[in-house]
Amino acid sequence: MFYARIGLLVLFSVQALSVAADAPELPSDFAKAPDGKAITEKDHAALGGGKIMVQLKSVKGSPVKQAVSIAVLEASPAAVYSVLLDYELHGKFMPYVKETKILGKEGGKTRVRYMLDFPWPVGNRFYVLRMFGETRQEEGAKIYVSRWAYEPGSGNVTDCYGSFEVVAYGQKKTLLRYTCFMDPGGSIPKWTLNLSTTRGVTKVIQNLRKRLNGKYSLNP
Repeated sequence: MFYARIGLLVLFSVQALSVAADAPELPSDFAKAPDGKAITEKDHAALGGGKIMVQLKSVKGSPVKQAVSIAVLEASPAAVYSVLLDYELHGKFMPYVKETKILGKEGGKTRVRYMLDFPWPVGNRFYVLRMFGETRQEEGAKIYVSRWAYEPGSGNVTDCYGSFEVVAYGQKKTLLRYTCFMDPGGSIPKWTLNLSTTRGVTKVIQNLRKRLNGKYSLNP
């Protein structure tokens, strides 16, 4: 019995060391979970298994919360970035997006009109986002970024902004950080919006995975 227990302890120690060894090195800014704490070995194991980590954060002056999420995708950062910049096909993985149309470029940013069909009680929403992509180097790693912001007065929402940030996660994978804030306006219970935000962010990442695998998802 004693030797059996020793054997189990050795096995568990080896497995823990294996997880730690397999966990890729990330730039310090990306080595944090959505709650701001360092990504643990357990987190790496869960992310490698497909888990999507989501955290809602308070936004000053708004009852609606911002979502921050991370996930690992089975594709290179360049491949993920290419899909994210294909604005006219965002309806293939963005829940409730019925139509997107590029209106033109202005000041280095692309103006894109979005038409969305949310379930009751939100209903239809439309707006124009100013989108732009950029890359930067951080601690020797190449970071791909796609950001957006609401064009005031362009639709029937209060505000919308966010970003996708991607970085290599090992050799053939990508760590995605998705930050999103969306206040559709109206007299909608805020707890409903916050619950919908968590579900919507998760659905975006799930659909993005399908999109990268060549499987176009259906909305919503």
